[in-house]
Amino acid sequence: MKPSPARQKKAVKIFPRPTAGPLRPLVHGQSLKYNMKVRAGRLFSLEELKVGDSAAEELATATQVRGQYMPVVLEKPTMELVKITAEMKSFKAYNKLRVERTNERHVGVRQKRAPEAEKEDKN
Repeated sequence: MKPSPARQKKAVKIFPRPTAGPLRPLVHGQSLKYNMKVRAGRLFSLEELKVGDSAAEELATATQVRGQYMPVVLEKPTMELVKITAEMKSFKAYNKLRVERTNERHVGVRQKRAPEAEKEDKN
């Protein structure tokens, strides 16, 4: 199927730019729910565009890009499978958390009493 003449004229008119629309930066969502997800943003800032300016030689050899130029591709995290051991099965996570929370709460009192206990041991 041959592209229509209007599309060909538009492609010639906007030549070095992609035909699928403006380039969009990859950004993270703003809310707490979506801030881990990457999506296509609106537009680049003026500072980013000035940094990315091309030289005249590069523009002379530019070619027309068709389709989506920078598609958003999400990487799937890899998971490592591990055999469950008897030690893992016997580990009581809730009990460990309670003990550590108690230790954290009483650390100051225990440091204060440590010198007193040493004095009593010496006597």
